[in-house]
Amino acid sequence: MTRLPFILMLSLCLVPQGLAVEPDAGAPDQASRESDLSSNLELFVQGAIREGILTPKGSASSEADEPEVGSGHQPAQLVNKHRPAAFASEPTHDACDARDAFDFTGYKDITEYQQVYTAREAVGREGADGPVASTGYALAKTYMALGLYSEAQMVLKLTPGAQATALGKLADLMENRRAPDVGFFAQMVSCEPDTAIWLAAAELVSGREAGAARLQGSLSGFRKLPFRLRADVTLLSVPKLEERGDSGLSKKLIADFNEEDFNNSPQLQFARALIEMDGGSPEARKTVASFLRKPQFQEDALAAMQRHGVPVDPAYEEVLLGDLMQKFGYISSDNELVASLQYALRELSARSSYKPLIKLAALPALQNPEAQAEVKRQLVASLRRDLESNETVRNLAAIDVMIEAPDFLATEPDRNALYSLASARAVQLGFADLAGKLSKGVSMTDDVAAETAELAFRRRDYDTVFALATKYIGDPSLNLLAARSAIRTHAPERLRVYEDRLEIAPDVILALIEDDATAGDWIVSEWVYTAARMLTGDEHKRRVALVAELRQAARKGPVTQPKVSVAQAPAIFNRASASPAPVGGGN
Repeated sequence: MTRLPFILMLSLCLVPQGLAVEPDAGAPDQASRESDLSSNLELFVQGAIREGILTPKGSASSEADEPEVGSGHQPAQLVNKHRPAAFASEPTHDACDARDAFDFTGYKDITEYQQVYTAREAVGREGADGPVASTGYALAKTYMALGLYSEAQMVLKLTPGAQATALGKLADLMENRRAPDVGFFAQMVSCEPDTAIWLAAAELVSGREAGAARLQGSLSGFRKLPFRLRADVTLLSVPKLEERGDSGLSKKLIADFNEEDFNNSPQLQFARALIEMDGGSPEARKTVASFLRKPQFQEDALAAMQRHGVPVDPAYEEVLLGDLMQKFGYISSDNELVASLQYALRELSARSSYKPLIKLAALPALQNPEAQAEVKRQLVASLRRDLESNETVRNLAAIDVMIEAPDFLATEPDRNALYSLASARAVQLGFADLAGKLSKGVSMTDDVAAETAELAFRRRDYDTVFALATKYIGDPSLNLLAARSAIRTHAPERLRVYEDRLEIAPDVILALIEDDATAGDWIVSEWVYTAARMLTGDEHKRRVALVAELRQAARKGPVTQPKVSVAQAPAIFNRASASPAPVGGGN
């Protein structure tokens, strides 16, 4: 096993020699290959340094620019004594300094990737004497003519000059990952009117009214562009035009292409499907829906489907929702995901999926007032719908998130109403503990408080009843439950407090004395028994008599009805007359 490393090393040494013995007649010469290597390696190294993967050796001093003594062959651009533009502070350029930057006249025939090699060889040949801006621009434009905007950006970041800045902004526009620099394109048009097509596209993407009219006047410039740039401008423009109902201008854009172009371009297929969808074509609806599976078209496809009320295939909903949640996690701005956000909110709301909604609100892309307001609006509407629903599963989903994430509704104006509604629903479902948690820190309506106390009373949770009676001191039904709870917990001092709050009525009197008989402590005040003996209804008398018998037996002696003094009688009659219900009569 110890010989294996030496064998591998020997093989590596022999490989170049073997290749040198029998060179390929079709291969470029050694100088050309070294030039290619120099150019490609430079792009790779500079890109890696910019991304933080590699760190340049030495300091920014002049000594750091000198090649190491004794070093072997180094790529020409790496041993150049002038530090590359990537290391210098980037100068600012005026748009009018780059008048020819957007001239793609010489690139209209660029249709295949193989044509990139010619441009790269030019960069390699001229790069031996330092970075040449003109060849960098040519390579970047070649990439852009093929729709390879990220590759173009890599070249432009290593290329100095105003044209590099202008082409970089154009690449940003075509990638459509961030808001375009409309001001820059407007400045460019002021000194080079033929570039109006790019300002029109930037204005359309930014939602500006002037974009459509400017595009109408720039169709001749549009037709002069290379095929892929025309296709991508069409993809940028048509969804925005269809949103505005401007199908006429959309049709003018796609009229510039033949059927073969459509067959070879998903961008054109999607744009045509959007136009036909707005024209009412059922087949176009299916075509647009099929583009949901392609991230590049997902946002515009969702927007069009929402605009026309076209539902997403249920078999694909889960997959799409998962894709969108991942997309929200890495996109830093919500500018490019408005339709996706609307769809996700609507679907999560429809499913009562509150925890993903809360998670969605915390994602970086949605940390702005508008997005937060929209998420909260959807959440509040969903909570209200589910709490008012007769579906227990939806009730519990809403109650659960309100308990688990109370801070999310901390600034919501309807917070008290929502929590009161949730408490009432918890009471109706028989969950007193949940109702108690929901009621903390919020003001319930008297009805909800009474229902919550009733449920707690039935569950023998008398502490909750006492707490609610203390908080809602003026509620008669709650005070009666508290008095009955005091009887059942053998608390005469508490009982006196609640007795003084009671409104005397037959059902109140009977409830107190019957609970007193059941508990067997006989702690109900004597004035209550006096009021009971004054009831006149037959059923009332029967029930009072039963309690009297039990009370007599407990005292082990004959029942002696205490005499009511003249001074006591008015007080008893006054308490009875204050009752909203008649003291006597009825069953």
